[in-house]
Amino acid sequence: RDRIVPPAMSEILAGKIPGASLSDEELVQRLPMKVGEGLTGTVAQTGQELLVDDADRDPRGRHLEGTPVVDETFMAVPLKVKGEVRGVITTAKLGLAQFGERELNLLKTFAASVSVAMDNAQLFQKVETSNKQLRAVFRDLEAREKLLESLIRAFRRITQKIHIDEL
Repeated sequence: RDRIVPPAMSEILAGKIPGASLSDEELVQRLPMKVGEGLTGTVAQTGQELLVDDADRDPRGRHLEGTPVVDETFMAVPLKVKGEVRGVITTAKLGLAQFGERELNLLKTFAASVSVAMDNAQLFQKVETSNKQLRAVFRDLEAREKLLESLIRAFRRITQKIHIDEL
């Protein structure tokens, strides 16, 4: 829980930013960072959204070696489930001051929907697990019921035979 992966930097991976010298594999290996590290890690740690007009100049930021220094706007919103940060949704755009409160509010709305979906998926998984356990208990009870019915039939035959033999 103390490691996060910041945005996949899709533009670098897609080769749209000239000067990116990292291969896809190298970039993916460098992306994981600790909670509290970089802009995304700060959001994960504080649980507060972040809108940064110049990501490269922000002191909380972390530049990945082998990637070009570019003017970039960054925003991130925590994904919270029952008040606990479970992830961070981020977006970035080339250029300075490319996002405003309107875009941040849109991302917050999207993050809230994603958080609800994450919680629902977790609840669904718990229900599925409980259902599997209940089905197993039900099958076990059915087997025990059949065994008990067989024992009762056998007991009745034995007691009938005893009564017949006594006559």
